[in-house]
Amino acid sequence: LQTDYIDIYQLHWPERPVNCFGVRDYPYNQESKWKDNFAEILETLNNFIKQGKIRNVGISNETPWGTMRYLEEAKTKNLPRMITIQNAYSL
Repeated sequence: LQTDYIDIYQLHWPERPVNCFGVRDYPYNQESKWKDNFAEILETLNNFIKQGKIRNVGISNETPWGTMRYLEEAKTKNLPRMITIQNAYSL
């Protein structure tokens, strides 16, 4: 990239199944399990921030639940807060 740092690292993972792009009657799968590794992800991103490789972090393609979990982990463990969101829906 020929740059010393990235201004904002937009996390596009994991892609949890959500009703988006106008899809109606979304078939929710109750057996869909996601590892609760929000703190681990934020700790890893925090290490990159401390190294000066990235300055800020944001999320994309995340559910409201996932967004809440990232914000709660950041608050309770003094980790970087997601400062942007890029989703397929609008409030």
